[in-house]
Amino acid sequence: MFLCPCANRVGGSNLKRVEDEDWRPSEKDMMSLARTNQHMIIFVEPTHYVSTKHKDNIDITTPNMDPEESQRRGLAEHRAIQKLLSANGIAYKVFKQPLTKAADSVFVSDSYFALKNEYFPDGVLFQMPMFHKDRQLEKNAPLVKFCMETLKYKNFVDLSFYEKHNLALEGKGVLVIDWKDRTVYCGRSQRAHDTVLNDFCNHMSVLSGYQFSPYMIDAIDAKRNALPYHTTAWLRIFSRVCTVDYSGFHNPKQMNEVMDRISRNWPVVSVNYDEMHNGATLGVECHRADGSNALLLETAAWDSMKRKTVKAYRNYFTDFLVTDISVMESVGGAAMACMAQPCGV
Repeated sequence: MFLCPCANRVGGSNLKRVEDEDWRPSEKDMMSLARTNQHMIIFVEPTHYVSTKHKDNIDITTPNMDPEESQRRGLAEHRAIQKLLSANGIAYKVFKQPLTKAADSVFVSDSYFALKNEYFPDGVLFQMPMFHKDRQLEKNAPLVKFCMETLKYKNFVDLSFYEKHNLALEGKGVLVIDWKDRTVYCGRSQRAHDTVLNDFCNHMSVLSGYQFSPYMIDAIDAKRNALPYHTTAWLRIFSRVCTVDYSGFHNPKQMNEVMDRISRNWPVVSVNYDEMHNGATLGVECHRADGSNALLLETAAWDSMKRKTVKAYRNYFTDFLVTDISVMESVGGAAMACMAQPCGV
């Protein structure tokens, strides 16, 4: 793992380095840091980490690894993420997966959607409906309790009842919110249904007092000629920039309409298919108390990024935090953004 300094920040010289495998920051210190910078990232670390059969439309090869080894190596990768964040002044909270049957469950940004910002100052936590049966096991009561009691969220909306009707809307994996014009973009797939999207936007509108409008995009994985796994694989809006792989749009007219709307509010950085496929759009934006931000990326994403992409990103992210998650990716199909639930504090 390493920090790549960029823009006007010089990283590395004053970083806290932690080598002890059993090291853990105190919850008191983490909460103090979170309240200082108003941001925290929630994780569910590998707890029963073995491969399952849900990884359709993902071009990965499951390694020949016994359950004990996949759990040990996956947990080591996750602990490396935790140490990297702690060394760089970024607040986070880690939960275990309480249910043994939820085998490769680390995808907290899909099963939950936490919002606390100017539209939702009291906080709202959505529990989202998941597509695959094993993904539906990923509900985490301690996580909900933490958001409601420790982070003082006042609203909890459980949309997981849609699972009984085989309807899904997989959280921050499928939803891209343009906060400047209050549009919720979503790429059509088995993991994103119009009915649930409309209901999600209705809850946002009622709770915030502002109208949030859904926009379902006809999406495509151009090289596989199949529905993409998640919208955020090819379209993201961070706090200061939008990044997109244009090949994710199936309809050119719709692409022009969507990107015309987005580009009125946000600068746009385009990536190519290979960058997208390796996770260049799936970084996690992290915030520090001094107002600086960092983009947390997996090594494969960093290695795939073209010079022009890195140069463009440097205008919007103070630095990059890069670490390897190849075991978690190969065993569970994990990507960095899928594993992290940024939330306001």
